Amino acid sequence: MSVNNSSATSNAPILAYVSRSQLNHVRRNCFRVLAGPNRIYNGPVHRLQALRSKMLMPKNQDEDQYILAVMIALAQQAAYSEIASSRATFNPRDLKIRVLSTSEDDDSFIVYTGIVPAAFLRMFHQPEKAPRGDTKIQISYAQVPIWPVLGLKERLGQALGSEVVGDFDALNMETYEDELPPTPETPSPKRRREVLTEVFNASFSEDRDSDSPLEVLGKRRRLEEGRVGVVR
Repeated sequence: MSVNNSSATSNAPILAYVSRSQLNHVRRNCFRVLAGPNRIYNGPVHRLQALRSKMLMPKNQDEDQYILAVMIALAQQAAYSEIASSRATFNPRDLKIRVLSTSEDDDSFIVYTGIVPAAFLRMFHQPEKAPRGDTKIQISYAQVPIWPVLGLKERLGQALGSEVVGDFDALNMETYEDELPPTPETPSPKRRREVLTEVFNASFSEDRDSDSPLEVLGKRRRLEEGRVGVVR
């Protein structure tokens, strides 16, 4: 699980990422199975522990109780961080917590949003006193498809809010075409051959135009003087 540092400002959004695959891996391997005599594989105990680990798996992966525990821990961390920074008495406020997870089965993000009330946080700080106020934690979640990538910011923005993803327009999808550098146009092979033909023809015509009568006569003389006779 990764968490952003919210102790810098009290109004900063609180967001955590929970890897569902990593969480399930820990649950499947949380039991230690000792080897049998002569360090042989202890199959019966291993199967028994595998059955016990299945009891930790939620029936609905989207409604995992671990998400609730993460939200409570994040709310407590934020509440006590505010007290440490201001050196004031414990006076928590309602905190909005967001948790982001992934569903590999259908390639989507699962965004959880919960409100941890101040009365609920006081129950942990003052367990000897009866809570005053509403202590009910309200959690909602939304499924955000990952594909297509274009429009993912807008879809996440509707689930997480602009304070997390930044400004966005839910009606106009960003394509980032204005930010891409212009692609130089590459001529086709046929066009390149035509250009080379024009260059060669132009060079040959310039050579013919530059040959004056005197230059042609000089060339002929050099050719005649350079001839070698054949003696039989």
